[in-house]
Amino acid sequence: MFEIWQTNKPPVMIGDASGIDDALDQLDDACRRRHEQAAANGEGTSHIRYWFEVRDDQGPAACLTYAPDTSRPYESVAAVFRAAGEMP
Repeated sequence: MFEIWQTNKPPVMIGDASGIDDALDQLDDACRRRHEQAAANGEGTSHIRYWFEVRDDQGPAACLTYAPDTSRPYESVAAVFRAAGEMP
């Protein structure tokens, strides 16, 4: 069992997942939403940072700092992790 957290202050639990692959997909959805929000608000990337953790029963299993780059379309963080062999 995994929990997905946005760890900016205050920390917010985004969801839970039965496996790391599902957790990665939920993390990707959260990053896509942050990208869409930044694009809709006309915000640049220089001041926006989001911190995420995927946690298992022993603590953080994966961490990600995400900065939306609104100068280009969203690129899936899940696809990047999988292509790099970082996740299943």
